[in-house]
Amino acid sequence: MKFGAINFRAFTEAFLNLFFPLFCVICNEPLEPGNRVFLCSGCLAQVKRMRKPVCEKCGRPDCTGVCKECRKTHQYYSIARAAGIYDGVLRECIHKLKYGRELYLAKILVSLMVDTLKELPELAQGDLIIPVPLHRVRERERGFNQAYLLTKGISNVLKIGVSSGNLGRVRETTPQIDLPRSVRLSNVRGIFGVRDSSEFNGKKLLLIDDVFTTGSTVNECSKTLIEAGASKVSVLTAARGE
Repeated sequence: MKFGAINFRAFTEAFLNLFFPLFCVICNEPLEPGNRVFLCSGCLAQVKRMRKPVCEKCGRPDCTGVCKECRKTHQYYSIARAAGIYDGVLRECIHKLKYGRELYLAKILVSLMVDTLKELPELAQGDLIIPVPLHRVRERERGFNQAYLLTKGISNVLKIGVSSGNLGRVRETTPQIDLPRSVRLSNVRGIFGVRDSSEFNGKKLLLIDDVFTTGSTVNECSKTLIEAGASKVSVLTAARGE
């Protein structure tokens, strides 16, 4: 009987840890009581938050005013910001979410992104929130779109509606992270389309993605949305690389 009770307790803990981890997903230390973001306080403190100075347009770190890239390339979004630097703990959380299918990790990313929204309330003043879409083939292979998971979490906080499926990818591309910077812009040119432009006409939109690398993807999304009639597109990502 005692053996059975021990096994049942171990099974219960294993089951709960699968969906509601009892240990930090990074260092495997026990989580503090009441912790619901799955990172212990020590690992959370290691997240490299995005701090000023940053480019006023794209949010590039360690930049005052508008960065050189934004001065030479037209950005269709009005402003882009990220919660943190794509490195260390934050990078590992995103990888575990995207490639390890540990979907509960969207919660910590949403929490970090909401902190950024609190610092920049103008980002939260949109009419609709839109996830950067995956091509249907890639979404079917992965089983989910991580940008959509983040969008739903932020929508629940801001109480702003989500548009999903209207903005879509019209062709599949090589993942941006696998390409040199010099070809990323051409890789995403013309890959997005809008089914019903009336949904976006005159609207202020908040575009959500997991990682901002060169910004080519979110800029192409923003171009498509502006051409569909949106009055303004702002961008928020969980992390920013480069």
